[in-house]
Amino acid sequence: MATSREPHDSYRRFHPAQPEGTAMTALRLHHRVLPADPDDLDTITDLLATSLASGPVATWLIPDDAARLRVHRWYVGLHVAHAATYGEILTTDPVNGAVLWFPSGADGIPGYHDVLADACGEHSVRFAALDDLITRSRPATPHHVLAFLAVAPDQWRRGVGTALLTDLLHRIDRQNGAVALVARCPRSRALFGRYGFTRHGGAITLPNGPMLWPMRRPSADIDRPGGPEAA
Repeated sequence: MATSREPHDSYRRFHPAQPEGTAMTALRLHHRVLPADPDDLDTITDLLATSLASGPVATWLIPDDAARLRVHRWYVGLHVAHAATYGEILTTDPVNGAVLWFPSGADGIPGYHDVLADACGEHSVRFAALDDLITRSRPATPHHVLAFLAVAPDQWRRGVGTALLTDLLHRIDRQNGAVALVARCPRSRALFGRYGFTRHGGAITLPNGPMLWPMRRPSADIDRPGGPEAA
């Protein structure tokens, strides 16, 4: 188990110092971020699937309420398994949130559409359509990919998402890398905007469905705004 550590410089850059003893300072310093343990991957899959299975995009992907969470778990499980080898999964101790990302140039899932069809059945058509639209929205220049970020509902607004995102961006800044993502709702678009992400290209509009927003954060050698308090 990882030992406690001081906040990264990137944390101090994003979050101005608060008076000692304040509740928010105590909450943020409590969250330790570390690479996921293989024994926690099922828990992380459940956490990410539960987050993704709510909202307009999830309803568009799977109109059937009874199947939505189950199929999202299959879908997320593919990406968690792939990230365990070709990307990185960061979580907190205990597991109250997780972020899944892939470095620039990471290989995709071999035979992805066939694997997706096996995992998601009839629902794979819309998942494949969404994934293809997201892939086409990516920057042409080298970049890392923030695929999923989620926090357990009972831990919202307790600094878990802030700790995960800050730690991830610190890692990427050390590599002087850019990072891309797709925001699935206006709230997440605003959140990522406070961490230096800006719109990249036009919005993605799903056929007869909701909108998503491709976003990009430039490499560390380019000036950008920091981010105040977030999730």
